[in-house]
Amino acid sequence: MKFIFFYYCFIWLIVPINTSYAQDSITLLGKKDAYINSIFPERSFKIHGGTCLVAAAWTNQNRPCIVRALFDFDMSLIPSEGVVEKAILSLYGATDHSDGAHSTSGGSNESELLRITSCWDEESVTWNSQPGYSDENKATLIESVLPEEDYLNIDVTELVKDMIDSPSESYGFMLKLITEEYYRKMVFATSNNSDVSIHPKLIVTFE
Repeated sequence: MKFIFFYYCFIWLIVPINTSYAQDSITLLGKKDAYINSIFPERSFKIHGGTCLVAAAWTNQNRPCIVRALFDFDMSLIPSEGVVEKAILSLYGATDHSDGAHSTSGGSNESELLRITSCWDEESVTWNSQPGYSDENKATLIESVLPEEDYLNIDVTELVKDMIDSPSESYGFMLKLITEEYYRKMVFATSNNSDVSIHPKLIVTFE
């Protein structure tokens, strides 16, 4: 009888330990993306934005311009009862388009990822109609070393937690240079790239 008593006591102690730390993860692929260009303030770049995410400070016909990228994932796929433990974003370098590759010819292309706080439409968003954003809990991308460099496993945990906690004020990510002075640029593949393996990926681990 003593053995049985201690056996059930042992089971009662270990069961909560095994269940309270159960984790799962989900991989989200981008659902929409675009970029905006200050030199064409009323023009939508969905056609080009469908192939690349660009954060740049450059010139166009000798006129300075600033480019920022917008992209989003379907956060509704994360279970409502899940508690986010980790969120990792991966962006992949791409040069199969007219926007070229990463460049630091005019200085560091260190960039930042910000939470977009208002609605935007990938078909019609322009520089003048660009959505608002918050720099709270922003993530930083360090200066590139290679023209086609991938940025893997970017920790965006706090950003994603903010998105889950405030869905009415969360509409994806904005990628922009920290120093928007030419000539510097970051270029990544989007969710419309023909190579699915280099689409933006967001892996969310939740409890």
